[in-house]
Amino acid sequence: RNTSHPTHVFLVDSNHNRILGMASLGQCSISQAPCSIDADCNGATCRLTPGEIAPQVVLGQPSATDAGACNGDGTAQIYPHREIPTASTLCFVRPDQISVGETAISIQSAVDTDHNLYVPDQWNHRVLMYRDPFNPANGTAAVAVWGQDSVTTGSGILGAEVCPAGSSMGDLCLPNAVDIDAAGDLWVSDFGHNRVLRFARSALTWTIAATADIALAPGAAPNSVRVDPV
Repeated sequence: RNTSHPTHVFLVDSNHNRILGMASLGQCSISQAPCSIDADCNGATCRLTPGEIAPQVVLGQPSATDAGACNGDGTAQIYPHREIPTASTLCFVRPDQISVGETAISIQSAVDTDHNLYVPDQWNHRVLMYRDPFNPANGTAAVAVWGQDSVTTGSGILGAEVCPAGSSMGDLCLPNAVDIDAAGDLWVSDFGHNRVLRFARSALTWTIAATADIALAPGAAPNSVRVDPV
């Protein structure tokens, strides 16, 4: 989010099934003002202080200290009986894994020009949008969802570990990356369906469609998606 000052940073803390929002990552070398990159310091250097600044935003968990499981449950401790996801939960760790050391996790989020955050909630088979998380008035719950009918109900694969053989242009399975293009369209790496989808944004209402209008097939299990910002 480089339109803020200092630059805000979102960290995907995948092993704890959460997103951490950092208002800054350090201090400017001359003014000691908060910063995240050198551009925040008017020609001086941003000196990073990792581990010394607490996150200002926590998404996916009730706090930064007392929770970290998929959808708030005990992950494999109660598997295959899983908690239903909500607008306030995330699931990045494969639900049947007892230890985070048993799985590799790669999640790519994106931010649009209105500072809204888009997150691929991989093991809930959905993409969530959080309205400008650094504005306290917006809270910490997601306000929009793609890949499911709502934040708590879906197309029958909500929380499933196996992707269905068929899929519509509105279904997602194990999405792992998103990006926003210059028109505000949402692009999703639909890992489990071996494709990349585009969900177009309306120029009139500025809302993003629930069904994709373009599907690309880059090969088996895409791990990322990037679009030219121009």
